[in-house]
Amino acid sequence: MKKSLLYGVVLVSLGLMSGCTNSATTTTTVQSGQSTTETTQLAGTTSSTTQSSTTLESTTQQTTSSEHTAQINPAQALQAAFPNEQTPTAAVNHTQTMNIAVADEGSRFSVLYYDMAQPLVLNSKELNAQQPIAHFEKVQYASAEQAKAAVNQLNGQDGAMGVDLGYGITGYQQGAAGSTYLSWSEGKWSLYVQASNSEGQDPVPTAKEVVAFLEKNYLPAPNTAGQIAIHLNATGYQANQITWQDNTIVYTVSNNDAIAALKMAVSMAK
Repeated sequence: MKKSLLYGVVLVSLGLMSGCTNSATTTTTVQSGQSTTETTQLAGTTSSTTQSSTTLESTTQQTTSSEHTAQINPAQALQAAFPNEQTPTAAVNHTQTMNIAVADEGSRFSVLYYDMAQPLVLNSKELNAQQPIAHFEKVQYASAEQAKAAVNQLNGQDGAMGVDLGYGITGYQQGAAGSTYLSWSEGKWSLYVQASNSEGQDPVPTAKEVVAFLEKNYLPAPNTAGQIAIHLNATGYQANQITWQDNTIVYTVSNNDAIAALKMAVSMAK
């Protein structure tokens, strides 16, 4: 990460952060399409994140026409429906067509990304049977203190073995509960890679890849706390999560690919 990041520093987990205790009751509103259900399951994380299930419900009239339209551009539909919301502009790591489900609950704005053969309207009911590949979430908290706590920033360097990650950055490696954790800090960001001992995973190559990427790319600048969590022993779109605080707002991007998650976060830098 460039030196300036040390002082400051497409498109993702639902409910991965501690809940906003002072949020008012909210109503989900989407702009088109059908209801979409997401179930959040994260394997391999040792943080105190509470697992949750979130239903994205459409209040608009269901269309009776086919939802497959060659002219559909889900990303453009998202921007048109929510022009005032900033979302990741980096291409999510899809190989076919990216489809999108979105929920706007006032204090919480959530976007799920899917990789499918055909484009669908925003919030198509057909997405219910699909697994997301990425996620973006924005949550408004009552205070900056609550937002900072929701980031759940972890620092595990005490008593750990030092590892040279390149570019003058030292990581600290230690084992816990069948896993090896390699953690380090860059500016206001804390980062860690979790690897499974039973699967013979080594966190060092991934950590070095992340460090090299951040040497050439700028992440958003958190007010006080940012967390990057990479779980080599997890699968699904929540395997890699990047969370940061912007005053009373907490942003999170998640992706089944670590570098793709970083690209999503970098595209949010102002």
